[in-house]
Amino acid sequence: MQITVLTPADLRLCIWPLPVSKINGISPKAAKKLALLDIRTIAKLVDADPGRLQDNLGRTYGAWLQNVSQRIDDRPVVTHFEPKSISREITFERDLQAIADRATLTEVFTKLCTRLASDLQRKGYVPRTAGIKLRFTDFSILTRDVTLPYSIDDTVDILIKS
Repeated sequence: MQITVLTPADLRLCIWPLPVSKINGISPKAAKKLALLDIRTIAKLVDADPGRLQDNLGRTYGAWLQNVSQRIDDRPVVTHFEPKSISREITFERDLQAIADRATLTEVFTKLCTRLASDLQRKGYVPRTAGIKLRFTDFSILTRDVTLPYSIDDTVDILIKS
């Protein structure tokens, strides 16, 4: 592992040429708004007129952009994020056919749903969306999902909704 220490003098050369989207907290939508103001790099953001930022992006967000471009960011560093999705999958040693191998597919699918339900319950997750992904012999992928008005975390619900 290599650690690089950047001094304030290094910022102009190493950081400022980067696109504004490299700053944590600047979404693609915000980057597009900044581009309309001809602010595409961190250097341009550093030099931007604070009033112009606030007029075009809102008082709070404009002030935050100005601060963060000047290395002023009091947000805590977060090293753990909750996953947006959780899944279980398997790759078969041979291609299976939907009709001829129905029993095998049903058994494996049930086991995957059981493992998933167990993991959801253990971690305390209560999702409302269930989905399935199939990859075919030609590597094309078919996905289907459904968002429900209620949470599901047990094997039967996951099986039925998937």
